[in-house]
Amino acid sequence: MNRTGLMVVTCALLIVVIGTGFAGRSAWAAAAPTPSDTNVARSESGAVPAISILTVGVVPFQSRDEQRAREVTDIVTADLSINPGIKLVERSRMDQVLGELGLSKAGVGDADTAQRVGYLAGANVLVWGRLFLIDKQAMLVGRVVGVETGRVFAEQVRGADTQDLLPMVDELASKIGDRIAKERAALVAPDVRDDIQANLNALAEPLKGKSFPKVAVIVEEQHLGGERFDPAAETEIMYWLAHLKIPLVDITSQRLQMRQWAKEYYLTTTFEIPQLIPEDVGVLIVGEAVSEPAGQYGTLYACRYRVEVRVLDRATGDVIAIARRTGAYADSSPVLAGKNAIQKAAAGIAYEIIPRLAGYVPKAAPERPAAAGSGASKEPEVPTPPPTNQPQATAPPPDSQTESAESE
Repeated sequence: MNRTGLMVVTCALLIVVIGTGFAGRSAWAAAAPTPSDTNVARSESGAVPAISILTVGVVPFQSRDEQRAREVTDIVTADLSINPGIKLVERSRMDQVLGELGLSKAGVGDADTAQRVGYLAGANVLVWGRLFLIDKQAMLVGRVVGVETGRVFAEQVRGADTQDLLPMVDELASKIGDRIAKERAALVAPDVRDDIQANLNALAEPLKGKSFPKVAVIVEEQHLGGERFDPAAETEIMYWLAHLKIPLVDITSQRLQMRQWAKEYYLTTTFEIPQLIPEDVGVLIVGEAVSEPAGQYGTLYACRYRVEVRVLDRATGDVIAIARRTGAYADSSPVLAGKNAIQKAAAGIAYEIIPRLAGYVPKAAPERPAAAGSGASKEPEVPTPPPTNQPQATAPPPDSQTESAESE
C-alpha cells in the first residue's frame, strides 16, 4: 500500500473512533441522572427543563388471601420502580403513614382517604387496589388518584386461573404506569404561571356574572436560611384576586399580628375570629409556606418547597376549600429559587381555590352575649365584705331560723 492509501485509511479510522466517542458521550449524557430525584419546575429564565417525574406511593393491595395480596403489592411496586417517569415513596414511609392513620390492616377504601395518605407521604399520585378470587378466577383492580386534584382512574385485569397470577400483575402494573403518564395533566395540578395571562383569561370566563365575598389573605412564609420575611405566596394570591376583580381587603398594616394568629391557627384545633380584620370581610385565606436549600448543581441552586392554604368562612371558621403544593425548584441563586418556587406554587393554588369562592355567601356571625343595658337580665351584684376592723354579723341561732321559716 502506498503512502497516500495509508493516509486515507488512517483518516477513516480516526473518523470512526471520533464518531464512536461522540456517540458514547451522547449516550452517557442521555442516561446521566437529573440534578434532583423529585419534580423540578422550570425557572422563568428557562434555565432548567421540566422533568416529568412523579412521586408515587403504593398502598398495600387488599384481598381475602393476605399472602396473595402482599405478593401483588410487591410485584406492582417492583414493576413501577423501573418506570423512568416514576419515583416511589419508600415502603417504610408508607407503612409509617398508614400506621399513624390506623389504616395498616383496613387499607384505603376511597379517594378521600387516598388523598390524605398521599398528602402525608409526600406523593403526587397514590396507587391502591384489590385482588378478587372467585370460583378459581381472579380479578385485579388498581386505582390511581391525584393527591392534588382528587381525580381517580381505574384499571383492571382478569384471569381464568388463580395459579397464573404473575402475568396478570405485570399487566396491571404496566397499565397503571401508562395511565399515570397519559393522565398526568389531570393527576397533577397545572403550573399556571407558565402562561399567566392565558390562565387568568381562562379562569375569568366561567366566573363572569358571579358574586364574590370580600376576601383577606394572610400566609405565614419562611425561607430557611433566609434573614427576612418575604410574602411571595401572599402577594401572588392577592395578585390573582385583584386581576379577577374579586373584592380584596389589604390587611398589610396588621401583618405582624395576623402572622402570629396564622401560626396559632395551625397549631391549635380551635378557631377564634381575628378581631383585627374589618367586619365586612367574609372569607379569610390563611396559609403557610416554607422553602429550604436542596443543594447546588453547577451554577444552579435548588430548593424544596411546600405551600398549603385554607379558605375559611370568617364568622364560623368552616373550611371552604383547601389546597397545597410541594416539590423542588432550581434557579440562579438561592433567593430566587425559594421565592420563585413559592410564587409558582401559590399561583397554582389561587387557580384552584378561586372558583370555590364564586357565589359563596358568608355565614352569619354567632350571637354574642348581650351587653349591659340592652334589656337582658343583669348578673346579681356581689355584696362587699364588711371591713376587717368591724365585727361581722353572726348567724341567728338554729331555733330562730326554724321559727322564721315556719312563719313564712
